[in-house]
Amino acid sequence: MPEGFHFGEPLNYDVMSCRELKWKSRSSARPMQYYFIDFDISKHYTIDENLETMTGLMGQDRTVPELLDNKPYNPFQVDIYQLGNAFLAKEYNGLETLVPILEAMTNSKPEDRPSPSETLKMLRDYDDQILHKRVWLKKYSLCDRLRIKYFGTNPV
Repeated sequence: MPEGFHFGEPLNYDVMSCRELKWKSRSSARPMQYYFIDFDISKHYTIDENLETMTGLMGQDRTVPELLDNKPYNPFQVDIYQLGNAFLAKEYNGLETLVPILEAMTNSKPEDRPSPSETLKMLRDYDDQILHKRVWLKKYSLCDRLRIKYFGTNPV
């Protein structure tokens, strides 16, 4: 919010004034950056520690192949799967060029998935214009997109 927020008055800037909040859409604060953090329960690993120590069903994505049995797994490979699947599971326009990377990230065999550093290298090989392209949910019509882009309308 442009002028701050007070927890005691959720519809005003502070407890003293009666000015209503001026809401801004999140897309009006450019450039937007999203961070994907802490996919599962955090654990610190030393450089020489065996990674395949995690077991059990943790996290939001219940489709991760190695979580379906109770064998130890590499949590970094699970994170790669979940991040790739977060983009593949929704229907977006604008991610078509990333599908090969996303499919590699969601390979059913963990050993065939790229590591986090390999995934980052693959993304860095793309042209910046592709990575800064606008992404839309497929459910939005052209009219919805124009209203969002030029008038800040929220179609929800």
